[in-house]
Amino acid sequence: MALATRPAHYLAPLLAPRSVAVVGASSRPESLGRVVYENLLAGGFQGDLFAVNPNHGKVLGRPAYTSLAAIGRPIDLAVICASFAAVPDILNLSPGQLRGAALHTDALSGDVA
Repeated sequence: MALATRPAHYLAPLLAPRSVAVVGASSRPESLGRVVYENLLAGGFQGDLFAVNPNHGKVLGRPAYTSLAAIGRPIDLAVICASFAAVPDILNLSPGQLRGAALHTDALSGDVA
């Protein structure tokens, strides 16, 4: 089977996403969401990158969306930088928006990288 006609692997949205939404992206320098978003930008991510934060209109000069649903198109990977308790609400408010994977990360106070 030729590479071009090979079906996509079920892990492709996690390992090679074409679109990523960083939920909790922020303008605050110490924010985990900002670090993740900034690293994706600086690292040259080639797909579509979206910042999601209902409290910010822009993050690092780029538009921020109030929710995954506000993006208006399906997303391969959502990186959720919010408390674990918020994850169900984040995902439940966005039915059909996430077509691939969700990755949750939560910085605890006092953690040192």
